[in-house]
Amino acid sequence: MSFVCLLLSTLIAVFFAGSSCDAFSIRTPQSPAVQIQRRRQSLTMSQEGPARQLCSVIWDVDGTLSDSFRLGYDATTTVLGRAVSEEEYHYGTRYTTPERLSRHQGLDPEKDGKEFWEVGNELGRKFDELYISLVTMETAGFFPLLRDVVEELGDRGILQGALTNAAVLYAEAVLKCNGVRPLFRSVQGADTVPKPKPQPDGLFQVCKELGMDPLSCVYVGDSPSDGDASRAAGLFSVGVLWGSHKRETLEGKFDVIVESPEDLREVLSKIVKGENQGLAALKI
Repeated sequence: MSFVCLLLSTLIAVFFAGSSCDAFSIRTPQSPAVQIQRRRQSLTMSQEGPARQLCSVIWDVDGTLSDSFRLGYDATTTVLGRAVSEEEYHYGTRYTTPERLSRHQGLDPEKDGKEFWEVGNELGRKFDELYISLVTMETAGFFPLLRDVVEELGDRGILQGALTNAAVLYAEAVLKCNGVRPLFRSVQGADTVPKPKPQPDGLFQVCKELGMDPLSCVYVGDSPSDGDASRAAGLFSVGVLWGSHKRETLEGKFDVIVESPEDLREVLSKIVKGENQGLAALKI
């Protein structure tokens, strides 16, 4: 018995003596934020050899894929029965439809409480009915080149999904009219996920339906809430500047910010190929 104990003690001592600090720290409990940061670095930005390829791209819809500003703006003014400035409209797109419309009415979620959500939900219902009924290639066509990008990813076997803070039926209608719905394995809206963006729940749900680890996915969006949701879920994120928000609003929210669809195509190509050093150079 004493010999067995001595042998066991020796093996334990050798194991820990040969363990590096990093190896030991892996066994130390870490916060989710620390775990996400360490894994994101190892998956996407390592400078010491090739990292794991990202195998899924998840898209926001309005302002990212779809050039639907005029559709959304006109539907908003119709439902409200009055005009709002384009600046106010663009700012509001970071919220879900009910919250955006209630804010347009001058209500505050903390001050007005129940009334805020009752008004927003009723306006949102009317907006969705109108908004979805008006989706066509003319009102919600993709920005230039983006259909090509989606199709190229599909040809390469990259799984794709969509997550919008609009209604899921709207996202379905936009993807269908642009002829790419079969390329999307998962489509979710604010009305089909536990919590909308900026919470990460929707991205987790899309990743689950894709059968992918969130840390092996990238999310493309145009709003600060897209960047916040990506960071909370651990996805690599790409912000685009042709949507509702300017660079100063998006800085610090996304891993990469791109100015044109051509730039996006280049970034996504580098991401799915695992070309980390080239990707690092593109961080803006």
